[in-house]
Amino acid sequence: MGIEKHAATVPVICSIFFLVTLCAGCAKQKLLPNSSMNSSESGKVHRTERRVVIGQTKKDLQEAIKNKEYSKALNITNDYLEENPDDAEAYATRGNIYYLQHRCNQAISDIDKASSMGSTSVTIAGIKALCLAENGKYEIALKSVNKRLKSRPDASLYNVRAYIYNKKGEYAKALKDCDRSIALDGSKPNPYKNKGLAYLGNSRYGEAIEQFSKAIKINPGYDLAYAGRGNAYLKMGKLEKAAIDFSKACEYGDFESCFKSK
Repeated sequence: MGIEKHAATVPVICSIFFLVTLCAGCAKQKLLPNSSMNSSESGKVHRTERRVVIGQTKKDLQEAIKNKEYSKALNITNDYLEENPDDAEAYATRGNIYYLQHRCNQAISDIDKASSMGSTSVTIAGIKALCLAENGKYEIALKSVNKRLKSRPDASLYNVRAYIYNKKGEYAKALKDCDRSIALDGSKPNPYKNKGLAYLGNSRYGEAIEQFSKAIKINPGYDLAYAGRGNAYLKMGKLEKAAIDFSKACEYGDFESCFKSK
């Protein structure tokens, strides 16, 4: 199955902080005052035009992520970093985009850069751990997450640790962390998907389907939840239902499921 969609990835990429910083640069370069205006009028125009630029950039970036146009999102960030190479949040943002592109080595490099520049984001710590896990470095990933969780509990990091435990085949530990994540924040689909994967790994297919369905209810376009439920149906011999779910997973971006839907 595909790479884990970290629950907090998109909000960080589309953070108001980064977009305001990004578009403030746009305003300086493009929104020049009209020489016929007085300073008060010019200031009002600046503020209005700047809000328009900020809103449009945010919309473009959100649309790019929603449509999985990660190259477009990456171009926006690269353009900004050329002019602002000292912005830690921009490196964190680009690291998140690299992660979504399955380019974990580049993601880790940018996340380490952001951390060295002072970023203490829980989200980028989770993304780095997921990348380490994708590269098979489970113990290093777990050590990183455990260190952050010791300082304070966090729903997204419990979900990340559950994902790593699933990758290791330690399903009982994964289930406990999914429950911890859900107890702190039950509004995200990821912990339910990971809980479904843990049940699937333990051959508890009915319970797996229940959890995948909860994830889909929260996010009807969650490809990995459809793929997981499809696999559970397949294990139960419910081939028609499995094919429907694999087709949905394929439609929403899990290309591994495309071969199973036929």
